Amino acid sequence: MPHDFSDDSFLPKGTGKCVDITNPVLENIRTSSALKLDAQHAFDDIIDNYASYAKEFDLVGGDKVTRKLYQVEGSLNGKKGIFEWIIDPDPSKGVTHRRFVEGVEIIGKPNAYPKK
Repeated sequence: MPHDFSDDSFLPKGTGKCVDITNPVLENIRTSSALKLDAQHAFDDIIDNYASYAKEFDLVGGDKVTRKLYQVEGSLNGKKGIFEWIIDPDPSKGVTHRRFVEGVEIIGKPNAYPKK
């Protein structure tokens, strides 16, 4: 079931303790298209916390470098889709792709198009 990120049922209740969130998206800098400011790329930073719940895929580019693709179902402004990130193994590149794709499911490939 897609997350709309308004349901906090997955958070620990009554502990009174802070929860440290770590994942490769939070632990890297943003470069390339991850810096775009349009609605698909510039969603709230807090969504990056949910990359911890994303499915992880290997993505081999034309340069033969293996990068990690993370995809998690969710919604943005009432529209269902997936959030996705690509992490380069080179720390100076970090998160090279950060996008919300409306109307698609997790398929392990970036920039999917909705089914017609």
